[in-house]
Amino acid sequence: MMIKIKIGEDRFSSPQIALLLKLREGENETRKLLRTMWRFGFRSRSSFYAALSELEEKGYIERDEYGRVKLTGKGEELVEKIPEAISSKIQPLINYVSFIMEKAGIISRRIEYRSIADEIEDAEELERYHRYLLEELKKVKERLKKWRRIKVE
Repeated sequence: MMIKIKIGEDRFSSPQIALLLKLREGENETRKLLRTMWRFGFRSRSSFYAALSELEEKGYIERDEYGRVKLTGKGEELVEKIPEAISSKIQPLINYVSFIMEKAGIISRRIEYRSIADEIEDAEELERYHRYLLEELKKVKERLKKWRRIKVE
C-alpha cells in the first residue's frame, strides 16, 4: 500500500519514510537497507532505488561510491518531524481498516501474527526493541491500575 505523507513542502512515500527512519539509526549500506525493506514486505527493487534517489535529489540523504547511505543535516531535521506526521495521518487509517476487517470477520482468518523480534537481525536494534517493549508494558500496568474492577456475584 503506497501512502504519501506531506511534511513541510514535500510529500514522502511510505518506503521513503521507512528509509529515513532506518537511517536515523546511523549510516547503512544500500544492500542492507534493501534487505530490511524486503523483510517488512517491500518487494520492488526498482521502487526502492527510485525512493532512495528521490531522497538524495532532495538533499535528505547522501550516498557514497561504496553504497553507504546516511542522513544529511536536512534529513535529520526531517526525521524529527516524522512521528507527528505519521500519527496524524496513518493511525486513523489503521483504526479504520482494523474496524472494517474486524466487522467483516476476516482479522482472525487472514492476519498471521508474527513476532517482530524474529525479523530483527541486528543486536542493537533488538535491544532497542526490548527497551521499547518494557516501556510499553509499564504503560499497560499503569493503565490497568486506573480501571475499576467490578466483582460479579
